[in-house]
Amino acid sequence: MKITFIIGFPNITGGHRAIFEIANGLIKRRHKVNIVYPHKSIYSRRNNLLRENVWLEKLLGPFYQRLFVFNDSGQNWFALNAKVEEVPFLEEKYIPDGDIIIATAWKTAEYVNKISYNKGKKVYFIQHYETWSGPKSKVDATWKMPFKKIVTAPWLRKLGEEKFGDKDIEIVTYGVNFDMFNPPISKTVNDPIRVGMLYHRSEWKGYKDGIKVIENIRQRNYKIDLILFGLFPRNRKEVPSYVQYYEKPSPEKLRDIYRNLDIFLCPSKTETGPLTVLESMASKVAVVSTNIGSVPIWTQQGKFALLSPSGDVNSLTENLIKLLNNKQLIVQYAEGGYKYAQNFTWDRTVGKFEEILLELL
Repeated sequence: MKITFIIGFPNITGGHRAIFEIANGLIKRRHKVNIVYPHKSIYSRRNNLLRENVWLEKLLGPFYQRLFVFNDSGQNWFALNAKVEEVPFLEEKYIPDGDIIIATAWKTAEYVNKISYNKGKKVYFIQHYETWSGPKSKVDATWKMPFKKIVTAPWLRKLGEEKFGDKDIEIVTYGVNFDMFNPPISKTVNDPIRVGMLYHRSEWKGYKDGIKVIENIRQRNYKIDLILFGLFPRNRKEVPSYVQYYEKPSPEKLRDIYRNLDIFLCPSKTETGPLTVLESMASKVAVVSTNIGSVPIWTQQGKFALLSPSGDVNSLTENLIKLLNNKQLIVQYAEGGYKYAQNFTWDRTVGKFEEILLELL
């Protein structure tokens, strides 16, 4: 198959990592894969304003281009084997011919919807209900477009069935790269215990809840080392001074961060992953998480992690305390989670993804 993924920008995100892992896996299975993104970011509010007001271009003339936000960072953070193409615009004449063309977010779906079927049968790879990144009316409209839909968690299929009446939605859950994420040869529980968490500015990621959990722990005089990592510069108002923070860690550094943790805390409020939970389990780290996204699948409904309802800071606090009070329990969850995580390889994910695409053709 000749497959084209359309992305809005090339920067690092969990969603892009999933797309790139799938792309690499499809290439291993002898398919030809292109990753295409536009020179001008389609997720910039400024760019959208300029596009929707054509008279501004005529008025501002040669100065108009300077106002755009460009995708100028390139894709240099992931060992991607697919052909990556930056194109002037997401228009048909710039898109390679193929068998399948895949929209990867609501905004890219708008563009793919305008492209003829000469570029391939249309697939919508949905990794979240993206009302947090665009107007609900526009996000909902993409769910109604005549694409084959592939989602990454059961709740998204349920949403598609109940809200949009689509009864033909496939689920393909994430995997984990065991070549990248794996435990050290010998691992013991640290003293003080090392707790890790993702720093993220989006409200739905639950970071503020996570900090409340940590403050609860500290108020009860538990001594821990808190390690955060994320894509954003450290905000002194949001990231306490006692925290060790890694901004945009390299893949090698991220692997080492996980390896040196004892517990990973995931307070996210809504997800289709999150990949951080599965990566922690693959690194032999005990997990305390909200019961969201694919976490119930990866942990066998909480058998291999301590789970709490979304937004329940008290429950997250108590579950974290259970582990802090019992190092043997940390080892038990870490070992059990590590063994169970072996079931969730990217090869398994890619196999299911490939099966859906072949059936579509």
